[in-house]
Amino acid sequence: MVSAALEIVVSSLVAGLVYIVYRLLRVPDNLRPFPSVPIYKLVKWAFWSTTPRAQYLEMREPLYRAHEVYRIWNFGRWKLIFNNPDHIHQIYRLTNSAIDKVPLTSAANYSAITTFLGNGIIFAGLKDWHRIRKVVNPAFAHPWSTEEFGVCMQRLVQTVRRQMPDKGALIRVDRLIKRVTLDIFGKVLIDYDFNCVEKPDSPYAAAIIKIMDEITMPLFSAFPFLDLIPGIRRAQLYRDIATFDELLFSLIQTKLQQQQQPGKPPYPAKGSSDLLGMMLDASDAKDADRLSPKELRDNLTNFFVAGFDTSAASINHWLFMLAKDPHVQARARLEVLEAMGDELPWDAVPTSEQINGLKYVNATIMENLRYNPPISLTAGRMVVKDCQIGPYHVARGTALGMHLYALHFDDRLWTDPLAFQPERFLVTDANGSNDKHNWLPFGMGARKCLGTNFAMQEMRVITTMMLRCFEWSLPADAIYADIRSPAFGTFSPTDVVLNLRARL
Repeated sequence: MVSAALEIVVSSLVAGLVYIVYRLLRVPDNLRPFPSVPIYKLVKWAFWSTTPRAQYLEMREPLYRAHEVYRIWNFGRWKLIFNNPDHIHQIYRLTNSAIDKVPLTSAANYSAITTFLGNGIIFAGLKDWHRIRKVVNPAFAHPWSTEEFGVCMQRLVQTVRRQMPDKGALIRVDRLIKRVTLDIFGKVLIDYDFNCVEKPDSPYAAAIIKIMDEITMPLFSAFPFLDLIPGIRRAQLYRDIATFDELLFSLIQTKLQQQQQPGKPPYPAKGSSDLLGMMLDASDAKDADRLSPKELRDNLTNFFVAGFDTSAASINHWLFMLAKDPHVQARARLEVLEAMGDELPWDAVPTSEQINGLKYVNATIMENLRYNPPISLTAGRMVVKDCQIGPYHVARGTALGMHLYALHFDDRLWTDPLAFQPERFLVTDANGSNDKHNWLPFGMGARKCLGTNFAMQEMRVITTMMLRCFEWSLPADAIYADIRSPAFGTFSPTDVVLNLRARL
């Protein structure tokens, strides 16, 4: 009797699971005519180490070149992906009218990524986006001082120098860069010193780094309901998110109390770029558009991902590319030394004037963002009104996206796109060189990344100080020719070990 009952329970569970998988994988009728990236390819990419560029090249001839539009299974739903540049520009123009972003909260509210990011500016629908933009825009409208970034970078340089023998050492640089970008985010944007470079095991720093390492695990990204199942649920990840929330809500409460004090000074204070303070100061207490503490928290995590995670990924890619090409590294360093000199102090912070004059260094950053965009598919969008994209009629309710790798590696747009050539951004011809219509690591249009100037200034300061303070190369026994990164989320390099030598 017990055996029969158990058999019924197991059969019911299996049948329920099969039905859930069927509903998840079923292709909507309006998407069936489009070619598809095979599911087995997605599984392979998710669970076997590969690079986004290798994924693109594997499907370039059979799919991307042959078809302007195709469908892909991505984060729990089928999406139409466009890779024709004219169609991509049209999608950006239609965003906020016939096309809207897809709020994370419209899907699995219980998923880890929704719990962490909430309803912030990255995925906010049009109505919420207008409210948020009104409040956060002033915080990003002012110029970013190089000193704000350089102080944190000095810490990293000094820490590495103390640990480094005279002849140099093998250094796990991806961890160091994550720590310094976390410190920059804290000091520059939320007025909090994580001091992660010197104390990487502090509770808040450890929690956020673990969150970013685990939040887009492939299996849970594809099947978020797994986080509801006891024994499978990533309980520690949710505890880490709660720990980080504790910090953010504490900072928000402190700023709110300061704002309510009589005669409070306006934000930003002289020399300050406190994002949270400026967000609070941008709306009056009686303003209907004022953000609640939860909305402030959600947007801080959104800016955190954009200001910490993607910047760290881009800088680590840049270090790796210049380790592979010592001639590019030497030319970039020569430009820095001509601008800043080669004398003590060895950890000098470049001025804004010096940074603006480093044309070749800036070209290496731009070429790295073309060659290694931090994501391959843009943030999800949904068609809210039937529309025409090129020759394609796209029905309301269709999820869609754009493939940045297909755009950045299209040899019809770029000369020799598989080559790392910073020089292409030093000229202004129309064959892919310095053509911002084809270079879209930050998107374009109304929903272009608000933190573009912040991220570029951060990368310019870090790369300039690295070039002046160190020389680096691949280890003699390096067994990989390309960088490795997760298959989902931000393509943040892992296990990047370089041979670092102090110059001064």
